[in-house]
Amino acid sequence: YAIKGQLYKLLKRQGRFDERTTSQYVLETIEAVSYLHSFNPKIVHRDIKPENLLFDENMRIKLTDFGIATYLNEGERLHTLCGSNEYMAPEVLKGQPYDEACDIWAIGVLFFELLTGYTPFKGNDTNELISNIKKLKINWPNDFPPLAKNLVSKILKLDPKERLSLEEIRNHAW
Repeated sequence: YAIKGQLYKLLKRQGRFDERTTSQYVLETIEAVSYLHSFNPKIVHRDIKPENLLFDENMRIKLTDFGIATYLNEGERLHTLCGSNEYMAPEVLKGQPYDEACDIWAIGVLFFELLTGYTPFKGNDTNELISNIKKLKINWPNDFPPLAKNLVSKILKLDPKERLSLEEIRNHAW
């Protein structure tokens, strides 16, 4: 039971979070996604975003909305274009085969958004937004914490093989 509501609503009320709060929410999201990816076959969520992260009575993150989640057997790839544009990995947007690394990308977008109050890729319309994602054109604010920028930069990689693993994110100095 998610009695404390959505991360999305809290973020909209507060504007953005400090590094400590962001760290807690990102870590709890990583734990949830790690659990999904630990199954055989893996479960790929494909729609990680603040609206799908709820709080329990202790303000701990609960990942919800498995409407487009799917199973992924070892060695297989996914092909369905699905998810929320601002959080979709470039390989998904390009119509390329993809795997669970799309969830890691979404965590990078979430991480950025929690620290800034907005997603890293801006556009005047959907086409420009998608183009900016495909080009990795990140809208970095001047006050973005340097160590956090280092970590986000290692998560938001165009090549999914170059993205940090969930364990590597967990172990990063930030």
